[in-house]
This record gives sequence, structure tokens and C-alpha cells, in this order.
Amino acid sequence: MITRLIKIGFFFIVFLVVTGISAYFALSFFIRSEDSVVVPDLVGKEVVQSLEILSGLGLNTKVSGSEFSSQIARNHVIYQDPDPGTVIKKGRDVQIVFSKGIQSIITPSLTRMTLQDVDMLLSENGLSLKSKSYMHCDDIPAQTVISQNPEPGSEIQQGAGIDVLISLGRAPIAYCMSNLKNMAVNDAIVFIEQNRMKLGELKNVLTDSAQPEAVTHQFPPPGMMIREGATIDLTVNRADGSEGNYPSDAGPRIFSYQVDYGFMNKHVQVKMTASGKTQDIYNEYVKPGDEIWLMVPVNTKATLSLYVDGSLVKTQIYD
Repeated sequence: MITRLIKIGFFFIVFLVVTGISAYFALSFFIRSEDSVVVPDLVGKEVVQSLEILSGLGLNTKVSGSEFSSQIARNHVIYQDPDPGTVIKKGRDVQIVFSKGIQSIITPSLTRMTLQDVDMLLSENGLSLKSKSYMHCDDIPAQTVISQNPEPGSEIQQGAGIDVLISLGRAPIAYCMSNLKNMAVNDAIVFIEQNRMKLGELKNVLTDSAQPEAVTHQFPPPGMMIREGATIDLTVNRADGSEGNYPSDAGPRIFSYQVDYGFMNKHVQVKMTASGKTQDIYNEYVKPGDEIWLMVPVNTKATLSLYVDGSLVKTQIYD
């Protein structure tokens, strides 16, 4: 009987101990749960909304700064510490960084700049060339910017594109081809150059039906509509390979030209027409400001035509 009572008493004591320990841990867990919270995900949320969420959880908000962002809208959270899902005690700080939006810059002026310089300037400013349009313009050199959109001085977002209008230079003039037949070949060449045309093939064909050194055929023919810059081929009444009857005093024998100052090399081409033939005597890319000097053969009647980037800029006749 006594032994049984002892056993019952022992089990009762063990029960009380286990119950007490369980109650202690349950109470401790409950108290600890009441003091801890899970950090919410604030990235992408508006700053005021984030403040309200953290305040409601008993957490303090600490703004650590702001950064430009092309992904997160202005005044929205782009970074937080601790990370979402972290368990922390109430009263702790949660640091946030909010977005200032996409960085804005002032649009640079592109007027009269070449496309190569435009690409370089836009790249340096975090911008891009969006589209290009072209038109003839008398006042703006070919292949340079006439206007732009947005206009210079406008505030735009970094990474935006700019539209530009590019000059094709002065519009070519269309007119009726003149009759060069029976004109002295040197007079015909001067006429061609003075009227912004180009001398093409020059052939010698001897005939009794025209004066020596006279033009007997031309292409395009008289009356045809042509544009400024057209190439004119001539046939001259002289024996093939003839040098012509030129005086021994050939005059100045030096041909010179200085390239305009700027940023880009220029393609300089010099053509010489002499003895019924036209040939290139210079064809190079020249640095801005450099000067070229060419010797013209003595005792030779010649016409030198200088082209810069395909446009005729100088003609000189040596009698």
C-alpha cells in the first residue's frame, strides 16, 4: 500500500514538473513572438506607403539616401536593409534608399555639326540618335545638322533619343544643256567648269568638216535637261595623241590649294585636262589646314580642276 502511494506521488510530481516546463516555454515563445516581426518587401513601394507599413509593424524607418534609377519610379524604394523575410525585434531600424527617377540632362546644340561629331557628343551625354531626315539647304553645308528635336537647352531624360534634320547642301539646278559644237575645246572646258558641270571623257577624232581644236560632238546633246554637276563628254577635232599648237611660254607652273580648317580630313581630287585627255594628278585625303602644291608640265596648255569631297571648288587654266 505504501509503495503504491509512493509511485502515485512520484508520477504526480513528474507531471507537475513537465507541465511547468511546458508552460514556461509556451509563455516564453508567446512573449518572444509578440516582440518580433518579419520585415516586409518594400522595394517598388512608394516612400510614404513604406513608412506607414513599417510604423504599423513597430519598426523605425531610416532613409539612407537616394539614387537615380531607370527601373524604379521617382520616390519609390529601390533598396532596403534588412532584406525582406528577415525576423527582427520591434523598435529596430529598417534602412531604405529611394529613387530620384531617371536622370535628366540639358540637350546640347547639334546645329552645323557632322553626323560623326553628333554621335560622339550624344554618346558622351548618355543620349542617342533617334532618327535622321534630309533636305536641301542653301545656308547649311552638306552632311551637317540643320535642326533638332528636342531643341537645344531642353531638359530630357538620360538615354533618350534625338531627331535631327541633315542638310544635303544647295539644291542642284536643272537647266537645258547648251550647244558646245564648233566651240574651241578650251573654251568649252571653261564653260563646263563655270556652269558647275564636270568634264568627262575627252576624245580626239580628226575630221575635215570642222575647225581644228573645235568640239564636234557632245554628250548629253544640246537641249537635254541636265542637273548641276552632270558629266559632259566631248569629242574634239584633232588627231589622236596630238599635243596641239601651244606657245612655249606656259605661264605659272604651280597649282596650290589650302584645305579649310575643321575636324575631319577632306577628300581632295585634282583633274588635269591637257592634249585632249583628262586624268587624275592628285587623289588623297588631306588634313584640315594642310596645303598641297602641284607642278604643271611646261609647254602644255592645261586646265586643272580641284574637287573637295566631290564638289568643284577651284579651276585654273594654264595657257
